[in-house]
Amino acid sequence: MFKFHRHHTVKNTLIMTWKTLRDLFTPMKTVESEKIEIKKDELRIWRIGHATLLINFFGTTILTDPILVKWIPYPRRISRLPYHTEDLPEIDIVAVSHAHLDHLNRPSLKKIAHKSKTIILPENCSDLTHKFDFDNTVELSWDSCHSVDGTTVTAIKPMHWGQRFPWERKGRSYCAYIIEKNGKSVYFGGDSGYGPFYGEVGENYDIDVAIIGIGSYYPTPYLRNHQNPEQAVDASIDLKASYIIPMHYEDFRLTVVPIFEPLHRFKRAAEERNVIEKVRILDNGKSWSL
Repeated sequence: MFKFHRHHTVKNTLIMTWKTLRDLFTPMKTVESEKIEIKKDELRIWRIGHATLLINFFGTTILTDPILVKWIPYPRRISRLPYHTEDLPEIDIVAVSHAHLDHLNRPSLKKIAHKSKTIILPENCSDLTHKFDFDNTVELSWDSCHSVDGTTVTAIKPMHWGQRFPWERKGRSYCAYIIEKNGKSVYFGGDSGYGPFYGEVGENYDIDVAIIGIGSYYPTPYLRNHQNPEQAVDASIDLKASYIIPMHYEDFRLTVVPIFEPLHRFKRAAEERNVIEKVRILDNGKSWSL
């Protein structure tokens, strides 16, 4: 078993090294971005890239897992950023799902802090942001919630892990979030494997929009806490979501998974499970309104 793991680790490392070096000499994909306009009478979601989305929740602005830099620190972006800090509106809530480098990006949080009010983090993560100029820092344990101007954010336990680095012993937590206002709800999944908790959420909440990760799922022995595209479709079905927005694909090469494979598999699985009409695929810089 050890030899099998070692062989595949070396092989995958060499593949990743070659592909990421090749990416350095490949121009980043250009994107066309919509103008951001915040209206108090709509729920609109912009995709910025990876797990970064801007949500206008009836006038409350929420930014998830902000990555507003070219590097995270490694690898480099595949696509250009559709928006920079100065393009974004004032942010009421920054919601960070966990402390991994591609979700809690300290340079991005430092950039956005001056125009943000509240940052919500999992437990034992606020030490990573305490030097930044957020007005209010909130750590949430699982099944706890925090409200800002009528918008409630509830932390849910996904299937993942929280250590920022393998050698850490801090016990950092990790979360998915349910965001609610005016009788509408958005499930932001962060990173997660597929598990029975999706069905529990679907039984206890009326989910209008599920934002679900579909990438970084191979090699399975090491990344089993990232669901594959087919499991992401199953998760959205378990959530009983009215609409499904995939995320966490085509922005950074984090595994040996081909860049365009996750979305292709996700759409095929959604068609096979007869939920394709619920899927809303957003290019970076584009939005969709409920």
